[in-house]
Amino acid sequence: MGLAIDTYLHADRQTILALKAYAEMVFASVPFGLVVLDADLTILSANRAFLKSMGLAAEAVRGRRFSDVIAADGIEERVLELIAGGQAQHDVLLSMGRAGAAPRKPVRVTLTGIHLAEEEEEEEEEARILVIIEDVTEEERLRAQARAHEQRFHDLVQGLDAIVWEAEAATFAFTFVSQRAEAILGYPVERWLAEPGFWAGILHPQDRERTLALCREATVRGQDHVLEYRAIAADGRVVWLRDAVHVVHDDSGRGERLRGVMVDITERKQAEEWQQHYTQVLDSLIAGVPLRDVLERIAAFAEQQGKGALCSILLASADGRHLTHGAAPSLPEFYNRAVDGLEIGEGAGSCGTAAAIARTVIVEDVMTHPSWAPWRELAERAGLRACWSEPIVSAEGKVLGTFALYYRESRAPTPEEIDLIRRAARLAAIAIERAHAQEVLRLAAVVFEQSVEGIMVTDAAERILMVNRAFVALTGYAPAEVIGRTPRILNSGRHDAAFFRALKESLKTEGRWQGEIWNRRKSGEIHPVWMSISTVRDPKGTATHHISLLVDISEQKAQAARIEQLAFYDPLTGLPNRALFMDRLKQALAGAHRHGKPLALLFLDLNRFKEINDTQGHAIGDHALIEVARRFQATLRQEETLARIGGDEFVVIAEGTDQS
Repeated sequence: MGLAIDTYLHADRQTILALKAYAEMVFASVPFGLVVLDADLTILSANRAFLKSMGLAAEAVRGRRFSDVIAADGIEERVLELIAGGQAQHDVLLSMGRAGAAPRKPVRVTLTGIHLAEEEEEEEEEARILVIIEDVTEEERLRAQARAHEQRFHDLVQGLDAIVWEAEAATFAFTFVSQRAEAILGYPVERWLAEPGFWAGILHPQDRERTLALCREATVRGQDHVLEYRAIAADGRVVWLRDAVHVVHDDSGRGERLRGVMVDITERKQAEEWQQHYTQVLDSLIAGVPLRDVLERIAAFAEQQGKGALCSILLASADGRHLTHGAAPSLPEFYNRAVDGLEIGEGAGSCGTAAAIARTVIVEDVMTHPSWAPWRELAERAGLRACWSEPIVSAEGKVLGTFALYYRESRAPTPEEIDLIRRAARLAAIAIERAHAQEVLRLAAVVFEQSVEGIMVTDAAERILMVNRAFVALTGYAPAEVIGRTPRILNSGRHDAAFFRALKESLKTEGRWQGEIWNRRKSGEIHPVWMSISTVRDPKGTATHHISLLVDISEQKAQAARIEQLAFYDPLTGLPNRALFMDRLKQALAGAHRHGKPLALLFLDLNRFKEINDTQGHAIGDHALIEVARRFQATLRQEETLARIGGDEFVVIAEGTDQS
């Protein structure tokens, strides 16, 4: 507050005395500090507000130099400037307190000169200095608080792993963009703010028209909206963004500005694409699609994920000494023919070496790498410069082939590209193992159809008349031990009377029966058998004999269980994997919906698991996962499902649970 009193009062003495008395009353009662000094900076008077704020008494200050009573750096220099120049000084911010004491408080000071003289007095009264002091402690506190809030907001916005932005609603011209924009997309903030149409220009060509139309439509309606679209980063990468947009309205309700947050969701989108790809590959395998076609699909997906990549999948020969063509949708045909039959061995290019050492092989430039010396001319003709190869390894550690990415320029892989070839190689391993298992089953079926393992002939009274050597090998009984006896000698006890009544009824009405039956060997071992029984009738149609064909299906069931294990169970912990988890979740959700019962999902992961792998090694990490899975499983009810969905992540499906 400024108070300037440069007034010469001209009145008679009575009037002057009255005015002085009034001035003294005002002086004493104003809410801020007032101090009157003479030219020597001696305190002539001070009001109550000043004395109270400084904790002083009137008699302790009157007649003393201001600097002896009050500590305020720079105030004497200000007063001397006032005396010398005669110009009042306003809103001077100082730190003031009692001399020799602490702490000081922030104050705003105004310095001005005053004169009091009577009209008949010829000489002017000596000049006085009025010091007006306002305590701005609360004001400074609020200002500091505002600065802190502003800094906190700034740190929050700039620290978010997202692009915070504001733009004009009509033009989409940015008025603010957080610094994180450069880290996420590579463009400097200055370009966002300066270039008209910058945002539209970085949208992926396939998403641009749709995204702009959706944004304009929502803005015209004044509705907040969320968009997901692809943007092209400064280095050419495709980045998926989730853009949550808030429309700021003017007084008329029209959209005036847009404020939003862009979040990089590339990893989430890639995970969704991989999950969909996994599902399609597994569906193809289940549907019996030929392995070559499945591998072509895996290769094409890898090329889609790796910009500029050309994929090759080679399969290990039966003797494990060569690599044969599996899939290569984009490589030249002459190149595929040339590498078909490549001998496995160290120094045999990227793929031959990877298959030999069962490790990733990265060749950044095939024209200079020694292992590519025999194939440089071939690679140059095909326009290939880099080749990264990953061995395709079975669950048992057997090399099944190689998965490779070629590039037409010399380059090293990024961590994301290394992850791509390893994930694709694991999926190819599942496909190859599944195809091999299906081939084994197919061959087993052919053997079953063409080569009967066991033959047993009985008469109408069900007495065994004859058996073959395969029957002996199957059951452990010698012919003399079974002839004349009934097939009940093989009864395992696992089938009830109803089962055998149905069997006999089928023989009576249809003349045949076939199905799975559990028999008991001489050793007491119970085993599954695929049994076909046919009735032999005489010319009159009377049943005279029954011929039973017995095929041991223990191996087939084990193979089926193994295939199921590969497809639906985690090979490390034996828990259901993501595919089986999703299937059981669908069933559980349907049951919960049908019966109106609650369903709970519990997601579990292991804190600091990476430290175990990093410090103790992956073998110890695997043992830790196995033990954790065992302990989790031990605490669950039988009807609950525990699945491992990746890394150190587990999930539990708990049906019929309450809120607790």
